[in-house]
Amino acid sequence: MNHYDVLGVERDATADEIRAAWRRKCSEHHPDHGGDHNAIAAVNKAYEVLGDAARRKRFDDTGSDEPGKDVDEEARSMVLSIFAEAIDADPSRMLVVAHSLLGTKRQQALRALQVMQARREGLMTLSGKWRVKEGRNLAQQIVDQRIENIGREIDAVQEAIVAFGRAAALLRDYEDTQVYSLSFFPA
Repeated sequence: MNHYDVLGVERDATADEIRAAWRRKCSEHHPDHGGDHNAIAAVNKAYEVLGDAARRKRFDDTGSDEPGKDVDEEARSMVLSIFAEAIDADPSRMLVVAHSLLGTKRQQALRALQVMQARREGLMTLSGKWRVKEGRNLAQQIVDQRIENIGREIDAVQEAIVAFGRAAALLRDYEDTQVYSLSFFPA
């Protein structure tokens, strides 16, 4: 569902324009004035998303209107996952392994980001390359769609990289309190 269409506003609408459109659509679709419950629910959902700057940005960037995890929550989730991997790999050196795993995953994300950015740049060089005599330029439409999709992927990886940084800070808060004998953990 496109929330901009529901409210009848452009993507660059200001917060005041969105609020005014919401009020107008509410009075237009309110069940007390002969409107439909589903229509008013859609109007309210659109305003709920577009009226919140963070959710609006997420919707614009990803097309998702659901609230996402915050960076700290994502970082804690990463640390839990990395601790589980590290314990399975080498319990006696869990923190060392956890730091190594986190560094490796962050480097993989940085490399993936570079590849995606290069792909997007390559596609951008194709923008405007083809003309069509009549009708819609379908080739350009596909190129634009791919650029937009890669942009969303880039945003997601950039968010993950920020979360990796926060996860590294969380890992630095841990220290070993015991020295383990290798015989404690059988091979």
